[in-house]
Amino acid sequence: MSTLLSRDELLEIVDVLPGGIIVTDETKEEERQEMMNLRSQHELEKKMTYKSKKMDKIILISKKIASVDSTVLLTGESGTGKELLAYCIHSWSKRKDRPFITFDCGVLQESYLEAELFGSGLNPAQTSIIEAANGGTLFLDDIDKLSLNMQTKLLHLMQNKYYVKPGSGKPVPVNIRIITSTNKNMEDYVKLNRFRKDLFYYLNVVPINIPPLRERKEDIVPLVQHFTRRINNQYHMQKKFTPKLLKQLQDYSWPGNVRELQSIVERLLVMIDEPWIDAEDLPESMSLNREYRKSVEVNRIIPLKEAIELLENELLKMAMEKFHSTTKMAEFLGVNQSTISRKLQRLKK
Repeated sequence: MSTLLSRDELLEIVDVLPGGIIVTDETKEEERQEMMNLRSQHELEKKMTYKSKKMDKIILISKKIASVDSTVLLTGESGTGKELLAYCIHSWSKRKDRPFITFDCGVLQESYLEAELFGSGLNPAQTSIIEAANGGTLFLDDIDKLSLNMQTKLLHLMQNKYYVKPGSGKPVPVNIRIITSTNKNMEDYVKLNRFRKDLFYYLNVVPINIPPLRERKEDIVPLVQHFTRRINNQYHMQKKFTPKLLKQLQDYSWPGNVRELQSIVERLLVMIDEPWIDAEDLPESMSLNREYRKSVEVNRIIPLKEAIELLENELLKMAMEKFHSTTKMAEFLGVNQSTISRKLQRLKK
């Protein structure tokens, strides 16, 4: 005989949401997992600090292709954040609970590299990188450094979804998503027969180019603030950068991109004792007193006279902002004060 439970007894077992929807412990666990996933995704997206439209477009594309298993080729200069984006794609995908394995194709000699990736006949019990990544994502950094022999083995793996592990003679089924990266022009490598054309087509299904930091200057200050918060928290500090320094960091060309920016921010925070860090605290190589970094980008051919005038006008503006005196400007630029005054008058017209 069944027994009917009273409302109070029922509420001891389940919760009731507004509207009379009953939530069981099983439903609570599902909601808890969903909330944890959302929180993890939020923490991950905070690492991808950006403000520029260029990066916003890249993130939208990355989220879109995360739901499928298409191979992705990430291109861009060193230090632009290719590995972090690869990890984001993995974390947004259905494979997020499976391994994300990073492997640098340029760190080992070919024999060692092959043993690491596919295993060694000398030690058949050793787990290879391919095996470790099974079910998850394998990120191959500096794919351009892979030898032609290794390219052939990787192509075979991608075509057949299995490989024969050395020493065992048995095919090992493989279910992995492959993301690769390079800072080289792979089409040039294909033309020079340094990279297999068929493998390039397999890897280049979804190409994503991450622009250098100097082409997305809107991201520089948010990145500085992000690194500053993290390092301040890590070392229990409360240091800040002056607006003047932030402006100079934004004007710098950043040949080392985000990696260089992070290094400079940490160096300044841990080396300077003052609570406010100013432009004078920058390394000599970045100081405007040493040299003005390239601020005129040549994107098209223009008459030489026009190009010289553009460069001269920008130098005058930068010198006036720094020195506020025609005498000091003339001394620094190596011309007469009357020349500076005349050119400034022309600039105001």
